[in-house]
Amino acid sequence: MKFSKLFNKQIFNIDTIDYSFKKLSELDKSKVYKLNGVYLNRSKFGNQGVAIVSEQKILVNLPLHLTETVNAILSDVEAIETIESGKVGFTVKTYEKNGKECYSITFVDL
Repeated sequence: MKFSKLFNKQIFNIDTIDYSFKKLSELDKSKVYKLNGVYLNRSKFGNQGVAIVSEQKILVNLPLHLTETVNAILSDVEAIETIESGKVGFTVKTYEKNGKECYSITFVDL
């Protein structure tokens, strides 16, 4: 792959100006959400992954344990193209850690 194709591409060119942020706990656990993109939200607290769901006009804060996964996606041209072609979704899953209910996602092929 050419250097210019790898690094001149604007990743997930989606205007999210009127999107609202949602927590995983606010999403329907029985639904498959179509993933339109991901990005890293950089703040003074560190990087955190965010999922873009255009059908509902929402940005979903992802758990910190998925930050490396989001980094890997953003570094992989094939992964980006697969998401952009509408072939990736996710479901919300719950698990317990230290007596507390926690949330994560499972990627789904569409």
